[in-house]
Amino acid sequence: MFLDDSSLAIMRASLNGLQVKQQVIAHNIANYETPDYKARTVTFEEVFAKATKDGMVSDERTQYLARIATNTNTEMRLDGNNVDLERENLELFDTYLQASYLYQKIGGQFSNLRYVLNQAMK
Repeated sequence: MFLDDSSLAIMRASLNGLQVKQQVIAHNIANYETPDYKARTVTFEEVFAKATKDGMVSDERTQYLARIATNTNTEMRLDGNNVDLERENLELFDTYLQASYLYQKIGGQFSNLRYVLNQAMK
């Protein structure tokens, strides 16, 4: 069925991953001036690449989870904080663009379904 399509499941999981990424970036920005705060990063693209390579995409029960890691290797300031505000803002904008693209793709799939249903009604 259309709603059980693996591509729709991947797009839905991608939106969930992007939401987690936006939350982590917002948390990093909010803690920009917190001493000894270590920035966190989110990765989920590798999870999707491995899932598609292993053929797990067709399994509708498969959950694609984002991974959150703390960057402890660098320091941006003397107080031990390593949040790079410019980088975080760019990451937030990039995440926004990716989410916008996914919303357009999902909307396009529903437009295609609406077209097919309208043609079938004639």
